[in-house]
Amino acid sequence: MDQSAYLALLDRTEQETLSVTARFDDAALQQRADGKWSPLEVLEHCCLTEALVAGLLQRPSAEHHDGETVHGSDKLYHLMVNKRAVRIAAPERLHPKGAFTGRAAFEERFRSQRAALRDAIEGSMLTLDNRLFPHPVLGNMTVADWLYFLVHHTQRHLEDLKERIPATV
Repeated sequence: MDQSAYLALLDRTEQETLSVTARFDDAALQQRADGKWSPLEVLEHCCLTEALVAGLLQRPSAEHHDGETVHGSDKLYHLMVNKRAVRIAAPERLHPKGAFTGRAAFEERFRSQRAALRDAIEGSMLTLDNRLFPHPVLGNMTVADWLYFLVHHTQRHLEDLKERIPATV
């Protein structure tokens, strides 16, 4: 995994997330439509997912892969962003709990989590090796796969949120 290229991708998706979020006022961020999570709940789900993945990758694993990735960034992007019509229910622990009351609270947590992940990668606290960790749908994935999953998962939800941006904001 090209660490600098990944960190640039992480930064780009962080900026895009903050940019998309800024296009919602606080009322629109909390509005549910058609039984879907509100935009703020979607963003909380993204934070919960990123925290879970970051924690997972800090653990040891008895299984290893021969190569750096099983799926790779391009395949994960295709599966997660290009094929957004395919929906998989999130596990209960990744369902939003109402932790955010508005954009500022989300932005603070999101920026903090991304900074911590960046620091873990740059400071070698998160080892970029070929350890395998299971995903409930995608099967075993390496550390690099999981890091790509993390950004593409957020991108997937951003594409959904872009479709919900109020016309008046």
